[in-house]
Amino acid sequence: MRESYQAAVISDTHGILRNEVVEVIKGCDVILHGGDFDCKKVLEDLEQMGKLYAVKGNNDWDLGDKLPPFMDFTLYGLHFYMVHDKNDIPKNLSDIDVMIYGHSHKYEERHENGRLILNPGGCGRERFRLPLTMAVLDIYPASRDVKVTRIDIPGSRDSAIKGKMPARDMKKIISSVIKDMDRGKKIDVIVVRNNISRELAEQICRIYVTHPGVNADGILNKMEASNLL
Repeated sequence: MRESYQAAVISDTHGILRNEVVEVIKGCDVILHGGDFDCKKVLEDLEQMGKLYAVKGNNDWDLGDKLPPFMDFTLYGLHFYMVHDKNDIPKNLSDIDVMIYGHSHKYEERHENGRLILNPGGCGRERFRLPLTMAVLDIYPASRDVKVTRIDIPGSRDSAIKGKMPARDMKKIISSVIKDMDRGKKIDVIVVRNNISRELAEQICRIYVTHPGVNADGILNKMEASNLL
């Protein structure tokens, strides 16, 4: 067994896999994903990059049974537990060495009773002006030590290599925004409910209001034609 191993810890990619994230992953032995792929292609791409441990997020309903709601596993001699939402963390963590979760898009790292509890933050779509982040774990099996390195990811559109969200996923978001608008939801609520940027929400709403009768396909076509995606 080697002296140490590296695990790339990411979460909340939401249809975007950035160049910087991929470069970090390439140097690691395994990938841990805390949920909200929001896109089958990102899941498939990560599976091709290495050993992937991943759980289902609240936006992963289209992935069916491909992802479990939680994972309880041993990695390099340490006991890991991973779940998407902090509220679903088990109350009894007595035998767990590393607890990983996501959902909030906010990086959090703390050590309690010799246990690492980590949220790597979101590294896909920007949300609420929170920084894009991920983490790398250096795991030392002999000493059972874990060193955490936080990595900040630039929030540039040009850094998203799997590029645009697939049309079927964007259409799903547009359809959801249309429903929220029809229900009289305000833009701030739409942003939170659909986990999208304010800019994207405003673009969809603007087209929907200015083109009476337009559907999700029509909005998607107009956004693509105007290079708004």
